[in-house]
Amino acid sequence: RYATNGDFFVAEPLNNFLHNQLPPRSISFNGYSLVPQGFIGLSWFYGFLVKIFPLAALKFFTPALAILAALAFYWIIKKVFDRKTALVSYVLLLLLPPYWYYASRFLYPNVPFVSLLIIAGWALLNGAVEKDKKKIYTIIFAVASALAIVVRPVEIFWIAIAAVFLAVIYRKNISWKRVFYSLAIS
Repeated sequence: RYATNGDFFVAEPLNNFLHNQLPPRSISFNGYSLVPQGFIGLSWFYGFLVKIFPLAALKFFTPALAILAALAFYWIIKKVFDRKTALVSYVLLLLLPPYWYYASRFLYPNVPFVSLLIIAGWALLNGAVEKDKKKIYTIIFAVASALAIVVRPVEIFWIAIAAVFLAVIYRKNISWKRVFYSLAIS
């Protein structure tokens, strides 16, 4: 709806008759139409992508993010452990049925949120906020983190706590200038 009309409203006259008992999960009734109540960031993000790609591509955004996250997961495990462990972990992730079940539910926010966090973690591990590292990692980290927060804004509290925890532990390696740039890009 956002991609085609630029709004999130869907008229539902039966809801007046049913005394606001018709809306599905995370949808509310504002007196004349159904409007999103939660996870509006995912609708906005995918609506923006549908303005660039055809509407038929909508059902492929979440699985594509899941595949990108699986690749990022491989590179994270490879950097922390070794190539063999990373390959086994990657294959096991790709064979995990719940991963693909939720990835196939293309408007559920869980897989895009976790996928974007994994991608941000990969960029962070590759030096997104470290001195003398490639700036592309800073950009990827900032965009992926910002989109993850847009998709599920309620999760910002534990993400912020984790960020502060990591900043305290790795404070000697952090370029605060890059942290500022990441926040500015976000």
